[in-house]
Amino acid sequence: MKWFRRIGAFGLMIVAIYFIASLYIQHKEQKRIEEITQALEESAQFEKIFANNQQELSNAGLEEIKLYDQLMSYQVDHGKDIKKTAKEALSSIEKQQKHLEESKENFSKAYTTMASIQPISKKVRNPKQARIVSSIEKLNEKRHQLYLNYTEDYHSVIVLNQKLYGQIEEQNFNEKELDEQIKEINQLYKKLHQQEKQFNQYTTEFNKEKKQYYQLTKRI
Repeated sequence: MKWFRRIGAFGLMIVAIYFIASLYIQHKEQKRIEEITQALEESAQFEKIFANNQQELSNAGLEEIKLYDQLMSYQVDHGKDIKKTAKEALSSIEKQQKHLEESKENFSKAYTTMASIQPISKKVRNPKQARIVSSIEKLNEKRHQLYLNYTEDYHSVIVLNQKLYGQIEEQNFNEKELDEQIKEINQLYKKLHQQEKQFNQYTTEFNKEKKQYYQLTKRI
């Protein structure tokens, strides 16, 4: 009987160890979910600020386009009006530079916050959660790389526009050279538009995956 009691006690001990181990694993998994969710929520706050920065950048860009169209409508003898409008366009370019820098700063914070989950994400045990987290990370990287290219090209546009409006303001330019500058600027604007379209597509996919993660972890 003692032998049977020992086997029974040993069996209970195994069950207890298994139960404790299961609780520990569940606790660790829950902690990972909370850490990933926190990163998603913190990143989303920076994304909101970033979106506002981009809207302000877009508004300043539209303002500059209107001023450019206004400049192109003047006759050569409207020197005073040309000088005034070119100066306003340069002011608009300064606004764009400011909003671009703010956008870069807040997007960088959003990206870095999301990138911080990489050591945690590798340990996610649930297959569905692991797939979605992996997709979120890949989209985070794609958006980051694309935005780096975008800001570099936008900076090039700003430099070219500053040169363009500076020459127009001083009325010190060669028409042929000015046409070449305008062509180069327009090509860059076309490239920026394509990048914005692709970035928005990545963002839609990014937000969709985040929503699925919340649904899987019952956060919404």
